[in-house]
Amino acid sequence: MIESLGPANLPLGIKANTQYDQACQTLAPGDRLFLYSDGITECPIPTGDFFDEDRLFRLLNDNKNEDLHILKQNLKQSLEDFSGGPLLHDDCTFLCFEVHN
Repeated sequence: MIESLGPANLPLGIKANTQYDQACQTLAPGDRLFLYSDGITECPIPTGDFFDEDRLFRLLNDNKNEDLHILKQNLKQSLEDFSGGPLLHDDCTFLCFEVHN
């Protein structure tokens, strides 16, 4: 019989005593890490389409050689262009950093 250990991998802060998968990843100089809230990929347009992960991944790949402040500006502009104005639908939070020597 499989026993439940309780809820797992819920968004942070939803429920106390939630279990989360954990992993380790070694980063090397030049590697970048991009963390984002669902407000980025769920940025809507009036027809109901979302910015989605495919658009986000294309933008990140298209900007992989840009300085991080340019990447930030390009992502914000792309979201505003996509949605037709200010990002008022949800939190649009992201963090991008690059590993240096």
